[in-house]
This record gives sequence, C-alpha cells and structure tokens, in this order.
Amino acid sequence: VGRGAGVSGKDEPFELRRSIVEITVTSPAHGSRTRLLVEPDETIESVLTRSRAAFDFDVDWIPNSDWQMYKFDDEEAGAFAKDAKLKDCQLVDHEYELHLY
Repeated sequence: VGRGAGVSGKDEPFELRRSIVEITVTSPAHGSRTRLLVEPDETIESVLTRSRAAFDFDVDWIPNSDWQMYKFDDEEAGAFAKDAKLKDCQLVDHEYELHLY
C-alpha cells in the first residue's frame, strides 16, 4: 500500500478526518525536530509556543512575535498568521510538517 493509499488500496488525497493529529515541527536553522499532538482548532501561536518549549527556545527576551511558522513544502507562500487555526493551514491526518524560523 503506497503513500496516500486507503484501506482498499485506492489512492486517496490526504485530508483532515481526525480530531487529534501528530505533526512534525522542524527548526531548519538548528537541525531540531519535534513531534506534537495537535487539534485542528489549535492556533499557530499555540503550536509556536509549544515548539519553542520543546526546542528550549522559550526564553523571555525572544517573544513569539520574532518567530514565524511556514508549511515545510510551501515556504514561498509566506508565514502563517499567528491567530490562524491549523485546520485553515492545510492540516491533514498524515505527514504534516511546519518549519519554525
């Protein structure tokens, strides 16, 4: 069964069906990665805060406003708004990754 293949073996596009999804957050500049369990209604700001804590980047003198999150395969589209919900940021059930800069 290949990537994106359903139980029946037919190719199906990745979509959002779950209420809790495991995502990967990568800090390419540091080579750090973490996995988080998120809900579709969680905001980018919340994921940013949790990711910074996982990477030990949660220092008082660097506010969240200094950080940006991008979809790993579409950074050219620009950073997500901090108040955007993950379900509005192309969240899918599998292989979803954000980059933190």
